[in-house]
Amino acid sequence: MRIKKSDSSALAKTIATQETHINSLKKSLSEQEDSFKKLQELIIQEQQALNSLLKGKLLRDFYEDKESLKEIKSLQTKIHDLAHERRLLVDGNPCPLCGSLDHPYAQGNIPQKDDIDIAIEELTSFITSIEAKQDNIEELNDKEKTEQLRLGEDKEKERTALYSLEQLNNQYKEVNKAIKELKEDYDSKKRCTTEQV
Repeated sequence: MRIKKSDSSALAKTIATQETHINSLKKSLSEQEDSFKKLQELIIQEQQALNSLLKGKLLRDFYEDKESLKEIKSLQTKIHDLAHERRLLVDGNPCPLCGSLDHPYAQGNIPQKDDIDIAIEELTSFITSIEAKQDNIEELNDKEKTEQLRLGEDKEKERTALYSLEQLNNQYKEVNKAIKELKEDYDSKKRCTTEQV
């Protein structure tokens, strides 16, 4: 009978330990779920910010714009570099390069090189910020996948712990039932012995 009571005590302690472990797992899962939801919200916010910056365009469109601006700059540089040749142009006489009689650049109408440089720098900076946002979103998506895997693993641990607790509770009930039966049997035999004496 002592063995059974000690078995019952040991099981009760194991059950208490298991319940503490399960409560800890539940708290951890709750925190992970909260963290996971915040991560998902952050991904959505970052994606919305990126979409707002892109304004319906694709990043490659901005690259094309940048290349177009570089081409314009190159052409303007060539025009600017032809300044010496422009000084030799005479209004009304044909241009030795193109044959035109009108020479607007000879009259000081050279486009401002600085405007194009500023536009290229702004576009380059914008493209860099878009790429950084895209990289950040990619990192957040990777983190989300990792969190999701860990959350699944922890949920499986919780299910295993709950199953183990259920098994321990069943054992505990069986041990207590056996103790009760032994005690009843003992009490019954004790009464019979007392009545015989």
